[in-house]
Amino acid sequence: GAVVAGPAAGKGLIGRRCGRCQSAFAEQEARSSLNSEAAALAALDSFEASPWTADAPALLRHLGAAAASLGPRHWAVGLLSDAAQRLLRHRGERASALPHLEAKLRFLRFHPQLPLKAELDRDSDLCAQLRGEEVRGASRRRRDR
Repeated sequence: GAVVAGPAAGKGLIGRRCGRCQSAFAEQEARSSLNSEAAALAALDSFEASPWTADAPALLRHLGAAAASLGPRHWAVGLLSDAAQRLLRHRGERASALPHLEAKLRFLRFHPQLPLKAELDRDSDLCAQLRGEEVRGASRRRRDR
């Protein structure tokens, strides 16, 4: 689809329907949606500029704000979830990365038209591996008590 950006872009959203609740966008909601997307893009740009030294708490705050205002199936939430899981896995926080990887997979499964089958398969395998690690870790903690 077309990329909508800039100050005049909000007018193109007025009257269109929200993919989450199906209500029509009023001017304020259109502006809010575009502001949320702009903030998500800025966070993604910052992450991509230095992915392994990115500020994880700031990235997670941006992800939470985008998920709350745009919904879990929005492209910005999918990309921020991917950034969060990559950063957390790189930092060795594999259990913390799991929910973000699962969110990315939900996004990819909801949008089967995207040409990302190989990425979906690879990330599904990684998710299964992380879930297995989480189960084994919980068993060890119970056994060590």
